[in-house]
Amino acid sequence: MAIYVNEGDAVVRNQTLFDVDFDKVVLEVIAASAGVVHSFSAKQGDLAISEQVVMQLREIAVAEQTTSEQ
Repeated sequence: MAIYVNEGDAVVRNQTLFDVDFDKVVLEVIAASAGVVHSFSAKQGDLAISEQVVMQLREIAVAEQTTSEQ
């Protein structure tokens, strides 16, 4: 597992968060929305198992995005 963000980092929609390596493919996990990385349950180099929650992202509400962009 390769991790590209840290807890507390602000991320934008479609930003790469981490990669999960499988036997023949690497799955790139991207942010579905803008937010702040809340927590990670894995570390760089860890092996993830099926259906494991690896990261929690606190989504930024539209009103927060508009205010922070001004």
